[in-house]
Amino acid sequence: MSRSDDLKSAKRQKEQEIKSWEKRKEQVQDILMAVRNDFDGEIDKVNRKLADIAEQQENGFIGFSHIESVSVRIRTEKEKSTYSDLCMSDVSDQLSQDIRETEEKINGLRQDISNLNGQIQAAEAEEAEARRKALEEMFAKLTGQG
Repeated sequence: MSRSDDLKSAKRQKEQEIKSWEKRKEQVQDILMAVRNDFDGEIDKVNRKLADIAEQQENGFIGFSHIESVSVRIRTEKEKSTYSDLCMSDVSDQLSQDIRETEEKINGLRQDISNLNGQIQAAEAEEAEARRKALEEMFAKLTGQG
């Protein structure tokens, strides 16, 4: 095998690694979106239920100031987003970190491929030059000029 063939094989291996890392990145992104969407959907349900409870209390106990204050408190104690829940925020941050690290791996592999492309071109040029010289020498021997 020639040097350029070895380099091309290394390039193909790097390209396969990129595909594998891109698949992982896509899977982690899907998980992150599912976590955020599912949790935010549950938050919306809880908040709607809290608003319904507060409204029912207000309608059922009109004029009772202590009930009205409970209703106000219920309305202000709404669930927050994924980012304000510490556990969910940690999960989200870890998944986001994994995505960033995966992107760094992919970018590093792309840089490796770019470097390999330059090495392949140089190796092919050297091999072509070596073949040209060998042909010239063979031609010179055959024609008696060598």
